[in-house]
Amino acid sequence: MTKQREIVNRIGSEVVYLLNTYHGIAMKIVPLHKNWYAKSRGGEEYEIHCSTDLACETVLQANQISKYDYESF
Repeated sequence: MTKQREIVNRIGSEVVYLLNTYHGIAMKIVPLHKNWYAKSRGGEEYEIHCSTDLACETVLQANQISKYDYESF
């Protein structure tokens, strides 16, 4: 199973934290929510719709991080 598929399977049942290295953002994906959360390093958290290019690219990169890493990003 690919890393991307593993992450997609987790999205439906648990909070997943991902890092998008290209755009320099961290993302928090909450199960069953259409709006996810993202933030730039040192920035405030903001909502982002799950169908945006940025959200899709982040899932495809499949760089999972911990809750601690997300909160301290």
